[in-house]
Amino acid sequence: MAYNKTKFIEAAQKHLNQGRVSQAIVEYQNILRHEPKDQVTLMTIGDLYVRQGETFQALEYFERLAQLFLNDGFVGKAIAIYKKIAKLAPEEIKPLERLAELYAQQGVMSEARPLYLHLAEVHLKANRHKQAVALLRTLLQAEPENVRVLTRLADVYHAMGQDEEAVEAHLRGAQRLIERKDTGEAQKFIESALELNPTHAGALALKARALAAKGNGAEAVKLLESLPHLEAGSEAAALLSDQYLETGAPDRAAALALKVFEHTNKYDLAYKVGSALVDAGECDRALELLEPIRKPMIDAGDHDRLAQALTAAADRLLGRLEPLEWLVDLYSQTNDSFRLPHAMSRLAEAAVAAGNLAQAKQVYERLLDRDRTDEATRRRLNQVRARMGLEPVGESGRVEVAKSATEEARVEAKPVPVESAMDEETHRFVNQALTDIDLFSSYGLAQKATDLLETVLERAPRHPVALEKLLDFSLGAGNDKRTAQIAAQLEQIYRERGDAKNADRFSELHQRFERAAGAAIEGPPTPLTREFAVPMVEAAPVAPAESSAAVEPVHEVDLSEEWAALAEQVVQAMQAPRQASAATAEADTLEAAEGAETAPEYQLQLKPAAQPQEAMSEESFLSELATDFDELAPDSTATNAATSAPVSEPVAEGQAGLLGVVFEEFRAALGETSAEKEDLETHYNLGIAYREMGLLEEAIGEFQKVAKAMDKGQSFHYDMQCCTLLGLAFMEKGQPEIAAIWYERALRTPGLDQESILALRYDLGVAQQQAGEEAAALESFSQVYATNIDYRDVAERIAALGKHR
Repeated sequence: MAYNKTKFIEAAQKHLNQGRVSQAIVEYQNILRHEPKDQVTLMTIGDLYVRQGETFQALEYFERLAQLFLNDGFVGKAIAIYKKIAKLAPEEIKPLERLAELYAQQGVMSEARPLYLHLAEVHLKANRHKQAVALLRTLLQAEPENVRVLTRLADVYHAMGQDEEAVEAHLRGAQRLIERKDTGEAQKFIESALELNPTHAGALALKARALAAKGNGAEAVKLLESLPHLEAGSEAAALLSDQYLETGAPDRAAALALKVFEHTNKYDLAYKVGSALVDAGECDRALELLEPIRKPMIDAGDHDRLAQALTAAADRLLGRLEPLEWLVDLYSQTNDSFRLPHAMSRLAEAAVAAGNLAQAKQVYERLLDRDRTDEATRRRLNQVRARMGLEPVGESGRVEVAKSATEEARVEAKPVPVESAMDEETHRFVNQALTDIDLFSSYGLAQKATDLLETVLERAPRHPVALEKLLDFSLGAGNDKRTAQIAAQLEQIYRERGDAKNADRFSELHQRFERAAGAAIEGPPTPLTREFAVPMVEAAPVAPAESSAAVEPVHEVDLSEEWAALAEQVVQAMQAPRQASAATAEADTLEAAEGAETAPEYQLQLKPAAQPQEAMSEESFLSELATDFDELAPDSTATNAATSAPVSEPVAEGQAGLLGVVFEEFRAALGETSAEKEDLETHYNLGIAYREMGLLEEAIGEFQKVAKAMDKGQSFHYDMQCCTLLGLAFMEKGQPEIAAIWYERALRTPGLDQESILALRYDLGVAQQQAGEEAAALESFSQVYATNIDYRDVAERIAALGKHR
């Protein structure tokens, strides 16, 4: 026989009309056999069992319904069902625990906190102390920053004789206070921990941290030095090294860091102290720390941090080769082909400046082996070879022998100018600028690259690499006259250097583009003039190096405009679907609320409080927070045991009374925190869910919380709908005089449209009429009638009220 849901419903209704509730339940259960997830049927069967007084059977169906709501992401509806279960069976612990969890998940701690406290008190009275503590820990997971919870939890632990757990709770509270810069209050809790365990290393270290935060660095150092096993690399060792640095004892900080590294082979403290020494200008001591930890950091893949520290040291120690050698070694071992050439170039330049020509020659030869077409490197190598009295190398990398006595005489008469005559700062600027120019070019930012090239040529007017790059951009722009001018200057530079091949190449370019431009360049090449305006920023005077010439300011590359434009496009693309989703959600809610105003039955569509993904993310977040309190965890069976039959635990004489006192203080103290600001939309959605489940008292309570918050100045975009729903709820409770108060308040909402005003005035008139205030009702209906004579049954209501008068 085919399944016919309508027949089962009709049969069940027939049984109900004749008072046969049990038979009606059987018919509805037949529906569940075919549709086990039918929410309406589950709710109906539960309500029918309640009518018969069979509460435990009803709970089974309500539990199934709540789980369905949770699976579909309707947390608000699930909370409403568990609230209903809690009212039906207030002595049952499991539904209350689930309800508390869901409230905490939604962030409604004003509801979750009293539930947790009530459950903990129940366990406490039944001598289930571990379960009570487990619930307090759960509350702490939901409110990890609540210092009062931590300190009261410590009191409970101490009353139970678990002093070690009490110490840990005190210290966590002190840690939170130190993070809030409330070191004075934190010291009180540290002292409480030390009263329980005077030798606790963690408490002593935290005391030293509090002393340091208050400016008592010397006292903090003395306390930390008295702690044992500092070489094990504990938090106390890191704190002590910080205090050494702050109190002007870098040698002691370095010695402690090396001691920890030698004992544990962990380099974090040595790296931290070494980086701090670099920043403080103590680079020699920093190198002593960085040298032994280089290999462990490379082996651990911690390349970026090591490179950052070595680069900072190299920038400060311009005369030292070690940090540059270590950088080259790092990039060679990690096959960083992007940063290795720049590091090798810096090392070669530093070797030249230090007079170590043999090392410079070796590094330049390695660079040239990597790229045979790198004319700049070949030129610098030949400059070094010339200073060493060696023959230059050609394009093949082999030594070129002079072909004639005339050429040899010319080379001897006119030595090759070396770029190393530029000061160190200019060298660094030019190298960095050329790298940035390549970056601009790769992003298609030709104008930026050209501007920066012009800036380079102001600092180094005869730099051939910069001129060649500018020539490429000029060719790409089709500027024949400019191209001819740059080619002429390059021709002259290479002829002066005796590089006939390159000179002839640029001479050919010069002549070709000179003809194309239709204009001859007479006489010697004119100095390059800017085609693009580049603003120059004056820098503060720099101390001269070996030469007396002042170092010019370094031009910084600014990519902010390009990156900002790109970031804005990405953000807009990401926000578009979110804004559309938010607009849709808001429209759905407004549509539901407007439906409530106009429909006679006052039926509202429930808005989901959260999507399943959002609920899972909150649970994940709470789970992550729970890791902070693993050391406080009771037995793994504690939570599960909360739902089982009470099992008495041995309690010391007088302990139960002491625990009761502590717990009462605990409840009173936490009551002070119940006024926190919570999400109004969560309360609003819970009110809707409660109302749909028939829990009018609970629904009114949630809506009134929203209204109270609005009275205190907190904004809420559904303020009119909230007042309207309160009016509807009080009408359903048979209290029209109170409903009228909320309709009047809804009418005072700014910016109402005409249709909303008509609906509210009509509903206000209905409430006033049912409350016996006929004159006020007539006035409300008359205002509606004056605006729309055909609105609902307003004409008939006015006529009826007129007859009564």
